[in-house]
Order: sequence, then structure tokens, then C-alpha cells
Amino acid sequence: MAVLRLTPANLTFVKRSLRAAYPNVKSSHLTEGLAAAVGENTHAALLARISGQAEAEPVQLDRDRWRQRLTELGYPSLSGEALTPIVRDDALPDPCWRVLPRRNIPAINAWFYQCRRDDIPDIYVNVARKYARLEWDCISTEGNGDKGVTGEGSRELGRAMFATFQRLAIHASGKPMYQGSPFVGTIEGLDPPTAFAIADAFFVTLFRATRERRLK
Repeated sequence: MAVLRLTPANLTFVKRSLRAAYPNVKSSHLTEGLAAAVGENTHAALLARISGQAEAEPVQLDRDRWRQRLTELGYPSLSGEALTPIVRDDALPDPCWRVLPRRNIPAINAWFYQCRRDDIPDIYVNVARKYARLEWDCISTEGNGDKGVTGEGSRELGRAMFATFQRLAIHASGKPMYQGSPFVGTIEGLDPPTAFAIADAFFVTLFRATRERRLK
């Protein structure tokens, strides 16, 4: 499932999009389902979590929890298939990563500056006719967080990222090529769904690595 940063703007966007995707479901029930998908028991608990956080952490949406909660509320047939496209929509205010046109330097630069503003790793996917290229770079993160992906422990982090790539790309079409380190790298020749899944996983990994170093 896709990864979402828990910002107020993102929650507003997701709630509005869910209402459009499921017009026959009560708005309050959709928000309860969203709360369950991000690991909270109630919508009130989700709001309290957001108001109490120092910064927006990424969470992986759990479709099983969504289905369970919506079933409890009387909607047993709602699979939650709309969740992934909603959180990967280009209009999401605070994404974890972007799909950007290859060689579109203004778009790539604009995304870099948004990453720098939000102090997050710069991750984006270029989609060509058949295959995609995934790029990541942690130069957009601030302060000692860079040392979380370049200093002590970076080799272990790199092995973990490569293992994630192998796990997610094992059945993918094409012949993807992985190059780089936790600080900067690329993967060529991915099918788009696999590229998106790896982008989600790498964002969580790199985000946590930069924050953990700052706490030491």
C-alpha cells in the first residue's frame, strides 16, 4: 500500500477525494475508515495525533484495517482500492515523492525546493513509454540528518535498501539496474507499479534514517 505524510493539508485532500470516490458512504464513516487505515482507532485519535506531532511522519496505509472498519460500519464490499491512487495523486499537497517528466528541469528543480522546504529526501520517478527510472537524493535534507545516510551505519542502510529493491522487483518485468548509495542513487528499467512501491519504501527508510541521526 501507499505511504502518506500526515499533514493537515493531506488529510483534507484525502477526505475530500474519498467522498468523491464513495458518494454513497457517509462522510463520517469514510473518515473513520481513513483513521483505521493509518493505525488509529477513531478519527478523533487521528486528529489528536496530528495536533501533537512535531512534524509529519510517513505512514503506510493499511487496506485490511480499512476494510475491517468499513465492514463494522455496514459496508462489507468496500475494498479501499481508491486509497492508493488518491495518495499518489499529483494534486496531493504534501507528497512523499513525485512522478516527474524526464528532462523537465523546471519541474525537477521545483520539486527539489519543495523537498528542501519540507526537509525530506528528494525522491521522484520518471515514467517513459514502458519503463520508469527512480531517483533519490538526500541533499535536500538539513543538518546532521545527512550523516544518517552517509556516515556510520550507511553501509548497513544501503544493504537494507538494496534488499528492499530485490524483494519488490523480483517478479517485475524488465531488467532493472540499481546504482548508488543511501545518499544518492538511481534504479533504471522498472515497471511503473514497482517503481512506485520502491519509492514509497525508500522514502520511509530515508526519512527515518535522517531523523534518527538527529536524535543522537
